[in-house]
Amino acid sequence: NYTTAKATVSLLVAKATSEIQWPRPNPVSYGTKLSPLQLCAMASVPGSFEYSPGLGAVLAAGEHQLSVVFTPADTVGYSASRAAASMTVAKANPRIIWPTPDPIAHGVALSPTQLNAKASVPGSFAFRPAMGEIIASGVHELSVTFTPTDTLNYTTVSAVVPLTVAEKSP
Repeated sequence: NYTTAKATVSLLVAKATSEIQWPRPNPVSYGTKLSPLQLCAMASVPGSFEYSPGLGAVLAAGEHQLSVVFTPADTVGYSASRAAASMTVAKANPRIIWPTPDPIAHGVALSPTQLNAKASVPGSFAFRPAMGEIIASGVHELSVTFTPTDTLNYTTVSAVVPLTVAEKSP
């Protein structure tokens, strides 16, 4: 009652999606170059990663969105994938270099000899007590507050050094 039949159909096999896992990178301080510690996505199949921004980039302080494109080695069976991860870049602390000043005699005004702090980045210094002040005999703390020019990426920092003011000889 039946005859042999033959039919042809098209079958479209879609590429599998390669899965990417990328844990949120730990926060870094401004000045830190992006490295494999931050750019560490992993895929479910072999292939290559292209990050944006890439290795060695230095990001400004703030919250950033990193992205990656994964290209599988088997481009016939798997499609490329994209992923993103957020990363925080904290402001950096400038370094203050301020050697302990030599003792001074009572009646000597504070000068750049005592108030000679330097910083690792450009900015301005506010000393307490201020330049030109004459302080009493004894051991005192000189303090400085450093405000960086680049307040987007650096914090304001302070430092203290001791100063001995010798009693005036009779």
